[in-house]
Amino acid sequence: MTRSTLAFMTPDVVLLTTSEVADLFRVDRSTIRRWVDSGQLESITLPGDRGLKRYRRADIEAIIRGEIAERVS
Repeated sequence: MTRSTLAFMTPDVVLLTTSEVADLFRVDRSTIRRWVDSGQLESITLPGDRGLKRYRRADIEAIIRGEIAERVS
């Protein structure tokens, strides 16, 4: 595991899957992947060869509440 991945693996950090984030934003999973690829949404890549992504629940909820500058368009 990389140091950056380990930093997010603490008991108080809840990570969401791409599908869970898509449901919260009411968009398709491909839209979430596009937002990540364009830098509009931050993700964490899990260790391994599958390239699975996770998203900090607190960050997603802050975007929804408008507490983080709207990066998703």
